Amino acid sequence: MQAGMRKLQQKGGKLKGDSADNVQVFCRVRPLPPAAERCIRRVDDRTIQLSAPSAAARNALGKDTLYKFEYAFDEDASQTEVFEDVGLPLVRDLIQGKNGLLFTYGITSSGKTFTMQGRREQPGILPRTLDTLFNTVRPNLAAKYTFKPDRLNGFDTQSPMDSLLERQRAERDAGKVIRTRGRAKDAENEFSGRPQEDGAVQGLDVDCEYSVFVSYVEIYNNYAYDLLQPDVGEGKILQSRLLREDNTGHIYVAGATEVEVLTADEALRLLNRGQKARRIASTQLNADSSRSHAIFNVRLVQAPLDETGQSIVQEKDIVQVSLLSLIDLAGSERTKRTNNEGDRLREAGRTFRMSCW
Repeated sequence: MQAGMRKLQQKGGKLKGDSADNVQVFCRVRPLPPAAERCIRRVDDRTIQLSAPSAAARNALGKDTLYKFEYAFDEDASQTEVFEDVGLPLVRDLIQGKNGLLFTYGITSSGKTFTMQGRREQPGILPRTLDTLFNTVRPNLAAKYTFKPDRLNGFDTQSPMDSLLERQRAERDAGKVIRTRGRAKDAENEFSGRPQEDGAVQGLDVDCEYSVFVSYVEIYNNYAYDLLQPDVGEGKILQSRLLREDNTGHIYVAGATEVEVLTADEALRLLNRGQKARRIASTQLNADSSRSHAIFNVRLVQAPLDETGQSIVQEKDIVQVSLLSLIDLAGSERTKRTNNEGDRLREAGRTFRMSCW
């Protein structure tokens, strides 16, 4: 069993449970092996019942306990159903200029990464979010380099001529890069050939142009790292980054690579690249258990078109930025179940404290 928590700046859309809270907790029950004792039961749309294992019940050590959630998904819930009820309202909010955060929480092998990322044949919340976002903004997508990060967690605007010159420089530089064996594989990733979402959300302002930027960072032992740092291969030690506060009071990872993307596939290739840099440590529960918190940030930048309708208004103050953070937390299991010690024991003690700034 795992829990997913969604934090909304403001409620957007009708949700199962119809709660007005800014923080909503959902539960998804993972299917059990046929021979496993069933200790979890979905009572109704919002309630999960936990029963003590038979041995504990015989010893009078346990009793049934009920837990309430915003919505409880049973083991038969599809990836599509989870996305539509949990992720889709956050895409709608992102389009409307609101910030959102979604994280999955549970022990190792409870299905957190499957729910968040999924597999090629069963995409999770993250790839479906990107598909839906680009389906929505594609008609009003700005030319690349119309917006440019200012390194202070904001964005500058560029004229059509300046953005064109920067695109040409980028193309020339790309032509000089020798594609290494590892980078050549970036064109193919675990989501290539996936079934794609074909829907879009309502509420797009057709008098604006939009750009999408992504970054991918991890929290490991109370330090922040940039998983998209250039020229970092698997196994190479990353340099830690500082957390800073911008002039609006938002915390960000200073110097983290932020890449403008034009398609969902381009964003997923960056996700795949960042995955190679993540710290993987074997535990007794799962040989591939990630011992760090992975945070994939999607920023939607928008600005109104000028009176000609051909380019955006060149004023930084009217640029609007909304952020959606999708977080895959490290396993929350008790240390005695993992036989962790040393560095890994310290990691377990820090789970969840730093990820949700």
